[in-house]
Amino acid sequence: EPSQPSVLLISLDTVSAEHLSLYGGPAKVPNLEALAANGTTFDQAISHFPETALSHWSLMTGVLPEVHGNVPATGDSRYTGPTLAEKFSAAGYRTAAFIGGETLTNRSTGLSRGFHTYDDQYPWDRRDLKRPGGEVVFSANTWILERLRANEQFFAFVHLFDAHFPYTPPAPWDTAYSTGFTGKLTGEDADLRPYRDGQKTPTPAQVAHIASLYDGELSELDDIIAPLLHQVADKNVIVVVTSDHGESFRHNYWFNHRGGLWDEITRVPLVISGPKIPKAQRRSGVVGLVDVAPTLLGLTGMPSFKISHGFNLGSDLKSAEKENRVAFSITDPWRKSPQFSARDSGHRIIAPSEGGKPNMDNAISYD
Repeated sequence: EPSQPSVLLISLDTVSAEHLSLYGGPAKVPNLEALAANGTTFDQAISHFPETALSHWSLMTGVLPEVHGNVPATGDSRYTGPTLAEKFSAAGYRTAAFIGGETLTNRSTGLSRGFHTYDDQYPWDRRDLKRPGGEVVFSANTWILERLRANEQFFAFVHLFDAHFPYTPPAPWDTAYSTGFTGKLTGEDADLRPYRDGQKTPTPAQVAHIASLYDGELSELDDIIAPLLHQVADKNVIVVVTSDHGESFRHNYWFNHRGGLWDEITRVPLVISGPKIPKAQRRSGVVGLVDVAPTLLGLTGMPSFKISHGFNLGSDLKSAEKENRVAFSITDPWRKSPQFSARDSGHRIIAPSEGGKPNMDNAISYD
């Protein structure tokens, strides 16, 4: 068996940490909790951008979103440094990505750099832009099994889009957190769009109902990843589970994420498990998604990026506990009313961004 571990990086698109039972939320995620019991959980992991493409580019490179440019408009990043996949590929790892959402296909993002396999060819359902998570996991598991049997080091990236709106979980997840709502509002995009666009304000009962459907999708997603986690259990594989951003059900910003930087949008799950990873540990220091790539390079004994905004959290994953780090986030600077946020262990601010610079005179602090 190769001396250095393989890596499985799972991205659960649109998953807010505070909704998960692992973080005290209502959505039960027993498989993620079992993974956390064998690894380390980060309580303040922060996304730098509340949209899929740019957030994942930061995750894969260790540099902040501004560096990558307007990826959704150009279909690629202007960043010329190496990606995590390119680093692993150059070191002899087999690399593959299995994509569950249209917004992370290579034609939309150019993210296939360094991957020997980029599995994103699928007849996308235009109603929700997702590929069913079960099919993504099956494809990924088949590929991983081949690598395990051949004793090949691998880097596998698995992206699951099932928690993204519309919120339409199948049974039994559709009623798992039922509030007894008797109205007509559903989780379908056509019903929610007036609220998402700010044309309507939902009642508290409607918000609770839609949140219950979202929580159902989170529990469904936890069930979907179970075969993937089971296959690599007790193997020489580092497993990382995180998200690109969360979802808003408060602050008069409903059922959306693109235009806000509140905690339920920027605070995402982050669990790291595997050989030599501290077990059943929690870390309270602020970390960013840009820390994931340099940390994985460190854990696999590889040289880090020459240029990075992220930090290697160390073999004990305690680096963020030793100093008060700041995580920065922005919304799309090309959209109306862009925002900037900064967060450390004791302070959080959100400010309007004007001309690419935060207007601190109009910043607000929040808790």
